[in-house]
Amino acid sequence: MDSQTDKINEERWLTYKDVTHLTSFSRWSISRWVDAKVFPKPIKVGKKRLWKESVVREWMEKQEEKG
Repeated sequence: MDSQTDKINEERWLTYKDVTHLTSFSRWSISRWVDAKVFPKPIKVGKKRLWKESVVREWMEKQEEKG
């Protein structure tokens, strides 16, 4: 496998609980920011809303850069 395939296979999907734990923000804040298009939109899988961990971490890095 190439490195791109390895990255896809290693990608972790995060639930709301995971995202709130990773970011330290409440579910309410995350939901509000998603609605305002400030936070990445989750992907709907059945009844769940999931985020790729890399997308959330990228958002966090951008917030750090903004200061």
